[in-house]
Amino acid sequence: MNLRKNAARLATGIALLALSSASASAAPARRAGLPCGHNLYVVNSESDNLSVIDMRTNRVTATLATGDAPVNPTLSPDWKRLYVSNSVAGTLSVFDTRSGGLAATLPVPGAKPSGLAFTRDGKRLVVTFLGETLDTPGMVAAMDVASGTFGKAIAIGAQPERLTLSPDGSRAYVAN
Repeated sequence: MNLRKNAARLATGIALLALSSASASAAPARRAGLPCGHNLYVVNSESDNLSVIDMRTNRVTATLATGDAPVNPTLSPDWKRLYVSNSVAGTLSVFDTRSGGLAATLPVPGAKPSGLAFTRDGKRLVVTFLGETLDTPGMVAAMDVASGTFGKAIAIGAQPERLTLSPDGSRAYVAN
């Protein structure tokens, strides 16, 4: 069981590392100006926290409290905020990547928030919700990032964990 948990943590870290590498090659000047450019963020679902790892030294520099069962850490397009779904708590934790502190804990309109994806302009965050049980239909809803309010949720199949958005942000493709 520990092997599976560690593999999931590693996969999350690798995904964020890949994001860091992709962004570095796409916009090196933009990356250089952001303090999160050398940090790796890994959620620890069993201990309800987030580890910040300095990739230059390979050391954990901070351990930040989240809500219950954090999953899917996702950086805003400008890298100023890190959003984490707290699946059991039913909230989103928002961290300021410059200060390293918790900026907000946001309520969500559904059970068990999971997948997160930003529109390219960073104005909306699309969130999937797993549903109460394995058989309960899930849903997807978009949040206005500036206000923290959600639009109307759309019911979808059970356990929608991952999603990606079309380049123009008009469609969400959800895996469940």
